[in-house]
Amino acid sequence: TVFGGWPGFSLVGGGAAGVEVALALRLHAPVTLVEAGEDVLAGYPGRARRLAREVLARHGVTVSPGRGVARVDADAVVLDDGTRIASGLT
Repeated sequence: TVFGGWPGFSLVGGGAAGVEVALALRLHAPVTLVEAGEDVLAGYPGRARRLAREVLARHGVTVSPGRGVARVDADAVVLDDGTRIASGLT
């Protein structure tokens, strides 16, 4: 997704801070949250993880669980499977 020609934010890490920052940034541009684990808020109770997923989705944050990051380029996050996620700020 491109916001006025700008691809938005990419965040790596779906812990409490990553979820909070993603929700704050989504007010300004599209946000993709990359999480190496199978779910956001690993270590939290299942209900908290489910609610976080629902809130992120409702607010338009794209979550990519189970995706490791191979490297961060100037304009993209490159996942361990080679997928590039365009990013104006990572």
